[in-house]
Amino acid sequence: MIFDRIQNAALYRSLSPLLAKSFDYIQKQKPEDLSPGKHVIDADRLFVIAMDYETKKQDECVLESHFKYIDLHYYFSGTELIGIGSLTNQDAVKTDKTADYSFYEAKEISLLGVEPGHFAVFFPDDLHMTGIIKNKKEAIRKLVFKLAVESF
Repeated sequence: MIFDRIQNAALYRSLSPLLAKSFDYIQKQKPEDLSPGKHVIDADRLFVIAMDYETKKQDECVLESHFKYIDLHYYFSGTELIGIGSLTNQDAVKTDKTADYSFYEAKEISLLGVEPGHFAVFFPDDLHMTGIIKNKKEAIRKLVFKLAVESF
């Protein structure tokens, strides 16, 4: 997992051309210019999902991981907590390899506070639970980039 502020993106650009393309996309976007939903950047290798949602109680959120795609979450507005964990001691309760996810029972997670300007990169072994209320219910506007593992 990588967690940082967007002004430090240059530190990570060399890890992957797809990561560099994602950071370029973030720098060029205004949140109000992007409609919610999926936007293709580089065929199946790189796409982004613009999301708007409201934070909720931790027990209403889902701990997940992915197989085919690495997630990069970038926050335009709102604050929330992200639950993070490792595959150790976690039991998958539902897996759909075609849809690229496994959901887990959240036995052991740590909470991380995020705010506008933060980004997080989740690799296939990084379990993550987003959308958790931090102090009060808030509207979140974020981009979730999907970077193909095989092209990373």
